[in-house]
Amino acid sequence: MEQARFIHNERGASAVEFALVLPLLLILLFGIIEFSIILYDKAMITNASREGARAGIIVGLDGTERLSAITTAATDQVNSTPSSPDSPTKLLLFSFNPGDIFTVTSTPSSAADLGSLAFGDNLTVRTTYHYHFLLVPALIEKLAGLQDSGLELSAETTMKVE
Repeated sequence: MEQARFIHNERGASAVEFALVLPLLLILLFGIIEFSIILYDKAMITNASREGARAGIIVGLDGTERLSAITTAATDQVNSTPSSPDSPTKLLLFSFNPGDIFTVTSTPSSAADLGSLAFGDNLTVRTTYHYHFLLVPALIEKLAGLQDSGLELSAETTMKVE
């Protein structure tokens, strides 16, 4: 009789079920957030490469001016404007590691080659950004003792010199 009453006692079953499902729900939630941030950063560096190429296709620039225009336009696209001259610029890319690096390269890459571009020549601007994961992959890497590999995001835009 005592054993039959013990078997039918279901108090606390929902708490146990919740405890089993909660980690999966949290991993799913943080995965959605992480993926959204990666898509945002990819869109930002794509816009930066497009703006860099747009600034570099102008006819009449010498190589140094063209290289400077490409780098400045692409970098300005991912940097916020400082509110005062004393405040530093902040990266608009979502980053959870202050050492993340945004780079801009062009093809041709040297100032001399960029200066020799003529009407109709192709100019390619490539932007890259190393993204460090927020939670789930970073946690797995730390638990496994691996070095943080992150994710290399890149975008490339080719335009004709006008």
